[in-house]
Amino acid sequence: METAAFRIVQEALTNIAQHAVTGEAAVQVWADDRTLGIRVADQGVGFDLESILLRQTSSGLASMHEWAASSGGALHVESAPGSGTCVTATLPLETRAEDEQTSPPLEPVLSGRSPAEARQRRRQQAAHTAPATSILLAEGHSLIRQGLRSLLEAEPGFSLVGEAATGWDAVAMTERLRPNLLVLDLALPGLGGLEVTRQVVARAPDTKVLVMSPYTEEAYLMDALGSGATGYALKESSAEDLVQAAQAVAAGRRYLSPAFSERAIEIYMALRKSSEGTLDSFSTLTSREREVLQLIAEGHKNTEIAEMLTISPRTTETHRSNLMRKLGLHSTADLVRYALHRGIISLDG
Repeated sequence: METAAFRIVQEALTNIAQHAVTGEAAVQVWADDRTLGIRVADQGVGFDLESILLRQTSSGLASMHEWAASSGGALHVESAPGSGTCVTATLPLETRAEDEQTSPPLEPVLSGRSPAEARQRRRQQAAHTAPATSILLAEGHSLIRQGLRSLLEAEPGFSLVGEAATGWDAVAMTERLRPNLLVLDLALPGLGGLEVTRQVVARAPDTKVLVMSPYTEEAYLMDALGSGATGYALKESSAEDLVQAAQAVAAGRRYLSPAFSERAIEIYMALRKSSEGTLDSFSTLTSREREVLQLIAEGHKNTEIAEMLTISPRTTETHRSNLMRKLGLHSTADLVRYALHRGIISLDG
């Protein structure tokens, strides 16, 4: 029994260290004449217990269950995204041979209620704990957007306040709705995800940005973080990983998909900053010059840009000349390549 108690506490603390995104845990132990009780709780990111049970992917939960059952005891786990996790074990102080039994199915021991009841209970808990995180979803592909909407709406701690299909819409809606979190497709049509991030950081600084990207190259990650994003999640991530990313970024914590080493990224960024030694040329552009850059890269003529921005064609040409000089560009083709590299426009646009 002592070994089982130790293993359960050890496994619970290991799970907290690896998955809870928190450095604190509370361990309680109590006993009466016949029973030893253990409770290990944290206020970390939590998880969707129902989906874990259905997929049978958590060896940690299974191990704790087996240790409790082998001692004739029982294990109960409660968790919900954003609400932490609590593991409770009750172990008999004396185990009689007639009490020994094989491990029962994992779901009844852990959940204690039907999936529908568990989901409703999590929603009720979230409604009485903290205000929901307001989220604006910006995704250019309709089918992917529908899937992400369903995923986010199913989480009790999230409130989806709007959807955007283009970069321009994402910036305008963020400025108007002021969501807690912008979940942003890096390859948005029109205004690219990197430029959306830069404009959102400038216009709605209280909105955190979680970039969703199909790119695993570190250069894209660097540009996203350099533009002001707090999180970078790969589109190939699981639903649970995307939910965890949204929770972490909404709470003000940086999130990187597990494919990236955060320490390596920090070192890379520090080296890049020290090697540059000068201000990024893009940051020297005025807001009007950035608008002109965007429109030129989209293929608009000077007369069209002048009409769209309510300025004269001559003023448009002046802005064009100034931004080309500041960026060291010599042709429209150079400008388009630069805009693609910076994420100002995307090939999907």
